[in-house]
Formats: sequence, C-alpha cells, structure tokens
Amino acid sequence: MSVLRRQGRSAESGIALVISLVTLLILTLIGFGLLVSSDGSTRTETGFKAQTSAFEVADAGIEHARELIRASGGCQSQANISAMLAANNPMVDFRPGLTAFGNGTNGTTNATSPTSPTVVASTTNLAPSSYQVFVSNNAGSRNPILFPTLGLSTVDTPTSATDNDYAFTLTSFASGPNRIGFAAVQADMLCASLLQPPGLPATLVLPGPDVCYWGNNSNPYTTTNTGTGNCAMAIGVTSPTAVSSVINGNSNPSTICGSNGWTGIPSARLGSPPSYSGSNYTSCIPPPGTGTLSGANVVKNFINDTVPGTNPYGTFNNDPAPFPGANPNLTNVAYLQNLMAQVKVLADFTSTSDPAFTLGNTTNPRIVFINGNFALDSGQCPGANPCAGILAVTGTLTLNGNWGYNGAIYVVGQGSVTSNGNGAGNLSGAMLAANTVTPWTGNSAYVGIPHVNLNGCGNGSWGYRGNVDHGQVVLPLLPPRRISFQQLR
Repeated sequence: MSVLRRQGRSAESGIALVISLVTLLILTLIGFGLLVSSDGSTRTETGFKAQTSAFEVADAGIEHARELIRASGGCQSQANISAMLAANNPMVDFRPGLTAFGNGTNGTTNATSPTSPTVVASTTNLAPSSYQVFVSNNAGSRNPILFPTLGLSTVDTPTSATDNDYAFTLTSFASGPNRIGFAAVQADMLCASLLQPPGLPATLVLPGPDVCYWGNNSNPYTTTNTGTGNCAMAIGVTSPTAVSSVINGNSNPSTICGSNGWTGIPSARLGSPPSYSGSNYTSCIPPPGTGTLSGANVVKNFINDTVPGTNPYGTFNNDPAPFPGANPNLTNVAYLQNLMAQVKVLADFTSTSDPAFTLGNTTNPRIVFINGNFALDSGQCPGANPCAGILAVTGTLTLNGNWGYNGAIYVVGQGSVTSNGNGAGNLSGAMLAANTVTPWTGNSAYVGIPHVNLNGCGNGSWGYRGNVDHGQVVLPLLPPRRISFQQLR
C-alpha cells in the first residue's frame, strides 16, 4: 500500500516538473518574442526618425541654396538667372527619376564623370547629416497651371541655360544622421525680379481723367530726393482737369466724388496767389535735365500728349508740360491688373490671418497683397519703426494714427485712400492710387477717377524715394519664392 502511494507521488512530481518546464519555456518564448518585437519597433522608429531627419535636412538644403542665390544676386534679373544656369551647366532633369544622380545612399552624387551636375549648396554644420543641392531650369510648360494670370513663357526646359520666365528649380539630396535614411526633394523657385515696378514719377500718383482729392492743412508731400533715382513732383496726374481738381477742388464734387468736400489742396498750403513758394507741397531739386521743379510743376501731368493719342484723356498741348520720362502705362487697366497679379504671386502674405503676418521692416522688407480693404496704422507700423516693402491693396486703404512705411504702396482696384484721425503718418517712397474697377467712361481700357481723402492726415511727412519703387531697395533683399514643392524620395 505504501509502495503504491509512493509511486503515485512520484508520478505527480514528474507531471508538475513537466508543467513547470513547459510554462518556463512558454514564458521564455513570450519574453524573447517581446524582445524581438521591441527591437524591431526600435529599429522601425529609428529608421522613421532617420528618414524624417533626412527629409528635414534636404529641406534645409533648399533654404540654404535660396539664400546663397539671393546673396549672390543670381535672381535680380533674367540675365542674372541665365548666367547662374549657365554657370551650373551641365544641368540634369531629375523629374523622370534619380538615376541621373546615382544611388544616393549617402547624400552625395556617387557620380564621377565630367558631366556630373554642379553643386550650388552643400552641408555646412549639420554633421553627421549631409546634403547637396543642384540647380536646373524649370519646366516652363507648367506655368499656365501655376500662374494662369501672368502669361509667362512656356519654353523653358530643365536643361536649358536661358531663362524666359524668372523661375528655376532646386533639387536637394540628403542623408540622415550617420548616413541612415535618405531623402530627395525638389522646389520650383520664382525670382522677385518678375515684378517690374512701374517707376512712379511722384510721391502720390493719381492717373485718370479727373481726381477726387481732399487735401489737409498739415504737412504732407514734402517731396525730397532721398536715396538715388529721379527727382519728382509732389502729385502726378494725367489731365489739366485733374490738375485743377487737386489745386482748386473738384468742380462737381457731389456728382463725381460723393458728398465729401473734395476741396483740393488747402489754400493756406499754397499761398495767395498759389505760387507754391514755401509750400509744404514742394518738389525736390534738381530735377532731371535742366531747371528747377517749382510752381505748377509741383502738381502736374506725367503723360506726354505731344504725339496724338499718347495721353488717352485728350490732347492739351502739354499745358502744363508733362514730367519727363514717366511711365505711360499707368493709365492702362490691363497693365495695372498685371502689375497687381505679379505682386500677388510674389507676396509673402495675402491675408492678415496668414501665420506670422507682418508688413516687414527696413532690414527685412515684405511684399503684401490684400484683396479688399486694409488699414495701415501705428499699431502695425509705428512711425519710429516703419514697415517696409511693397504693399498692394485692391479695396480702400485707410491710414490711421502715426503710421510709417518705407517703400511702394499700390492702391489699384477701387483706387481709394482715406485718412482717419490726426496722426502724423510718414511715407518714404511713393503711392499709386488707380481706379480699375470703374474705368473711364470714354474708353474702358483706361482707368477711371481715383478718390483720395487725406483731410484727417495730421502732421504727416511724405517723401519721395524713386529707388524704392524702382526695386533698387526692396527687391534685392528678397530671396526667390518657393512656388511648388515635391518629395522625390
């Protein structure tokens, strides 16, 4: 009996041992599986991070190349763009794939033949990551899709060394840390030299058959010749009727201009008789050519009518004589609409709700396009720290408080400017107000009557800077604008 009992216990112990060993094996396998899974997850996560890092490094290469091209002046004209492309010949079209680049495992070309593309930017301080960036011409056939309103040339191909559309392509190849991960990105760039500033001939330019102008009793339009560029008059118009409306007030204000006074320049600012001598509405000395801009030259026509048809609003025998060398297209609706389209394409911001919206400053100017009304005030642009760049507004531009702006302001569309309050607004540059929404009744190809009410302008000072409007200050500071972006790998 005892022998049987001992045999039973022995059998039970054997079974328990087997169960323990099996359980231990299962737990070991589970632990090993978890370890392998964890290691695989870690490897996957590491690979993903490396790939993300490679993408970010490639994008940094694009930005590095943008700045190098801006600083070298490669984007300042079509001739400069073509010279940059020619200097980087032979160029490669990377769009079909990366075979022309090599296997790209380490962020470098792996190509040793004499026809390898030229590097325009490479790693500086991102070790152990690396990038190389190459330039090529853009595919001009895409322009009607990217810029349907500009009518840019479509003949450019990636390997052509002649620019026809102010655009080019950057392709950046990068590896992640310790050569883990690889990325290739490509971006089309548009140069700010696409924008052809009109070269405004006055501090305030008011094209049209007539103007609605209400001046103030303060100090605007002390037109000085700061910087380089042509000397100018204070206010430029395009007909003797407009000259009279600015000086004496509009003869039919309620019919043409609405219910405001539209009294023109206050007589206290002109003297009696209106000789302009000692006035705050002054012009700079010396003007282009010989003589002095004074008297009736302060407010005058800027479009020649010596040749019949040159001035759309009629022939008036150059009385008063037009400003020399002014742009004759500033009365043309199509020209002005194209100007605004160029500004919109190049704009850093097109809405006040855009992230990090700013109107720029003198060291970092910005191009801003606003489709609608806009208020320029001292909160955004204090007179002591003025904003700078190019501001384009299609609706009414309202000037509030002690604002300050250095650059060109295009109020093209409604052609309406109004000032609120008694602040001392300051403009260093030039302003254009043109009415393309309600064209001239005599010929809809030309602008209608602009409305400028500065009665509440306060003690402002508006000084002409022709070089600002001509782009000699603003445009060279702007890098090429990224207009499309794709990840190749």
